[in-house]
Amino acid sequence: MIGVDLGLRHERDADEFIRAVAPGEVLSSTHLVPGPERQHVAMAFGVDEGLRERLLETLQGYEQWTLVAGDEVYGHRGFVPGAQQAVAEHAARSAGRVVRFAGVDALVGEVSVAEVLASAIERVAVLADDDPPGETRLVTRDFVRPRWSAGQLVLHTQPNKGGTLVPFETPNPTPCCVDHS
Repeated sequence: MIGVDLGLRHERDADEFIRAVAPGEVLSSTHLVPGPERQHVAMAFGVDEGLRERLLETLQGYEQWTLVAGDEVYGHRGFVPGAQQAVAEHAARSAGRVVRFAGVDALVGEVSVAEVLASAIERVAVLADDDPPGETRLVTRDFVRPRWSAGQLVLHTQPNKGGTLVPFETPNPTPCCVDHS
């Protein structure tokens, strides 16, 4: 497992970085790291042949960064704790928001909950309700970000018009909420 911390402020910036460097099937996640002045976002990546080298090459374009792979540490030492936190949470499946996972590319448009569960997502949860039946339709908005929760990869959803569901996290948060991501 590989941890990367660039000190990014927003999850959407980490999403862009992950999509640029990680193949679609490589389990990749974002993790909120507390800080003395502000929190920031670190990332964790599953192992893929050549990924560490691709990451190290890409990271050369950033001013400050850390990459942790096992006992190996590269880059700026100040971000080591964030990279290590991302790896630990990802490995424990205890926290983090997953951007890349097996089956993510098929979760576009409108799909059934059963199709969602055919991906790496293990549970679809509806806010303040029971888990939906497999035939329930999910309007993905082409943006599916499940989270690690109690050892499972869970997609949190909310009711939508026509008895469908939508992922709880929106692809383009309203301006009042942008700085909270």
